[in-house]
Amino acid sequence: MRKILVILCGVLIVFGLAGCFTRNPHLTIQNHIWTKEYNALLDWWTVEVTGEAINDGNVTLTYAEIWAKFYDAGDAVLEEWLDIIQNLEVGERWRFSINWLFLNVEPDHYQLRTGTLSY
Repeated sequence: MRKILVILCGVLIVFGLAGCFTRNPHLTIQNHIWTKEYNALLDWWTVEVTGEAINDGNVTLTYAEIWAKFYDAGDAVLEEWLDIIQNLEVGERWRFSINWLFLNVEPDHYQLRTGTLSY
């Protein structure tokens, strides 16, 4: 019985400490806004999404990206584009900017998503 208890305690300690050494790449968008402007002469919309994200994981992000997916008023996807950064250290903030041009159609809203890579 004592042998089983010792083995069980050893297993719990190993699995408990494993969480202390886990790599956790994580990027959080802190804030964002968008601006859009119509050019009647050329019949196009220019759009810019700007904001700030933070590396709130526990490793340097070798590569990080933020994607903006743009929709029309009927929720049809118009386009998706991104901004990227490399070597974002733990705790560092990143000011991102995503720009796009829409011909003959007005974007109505957008959604953001993140992606990271750490090695």
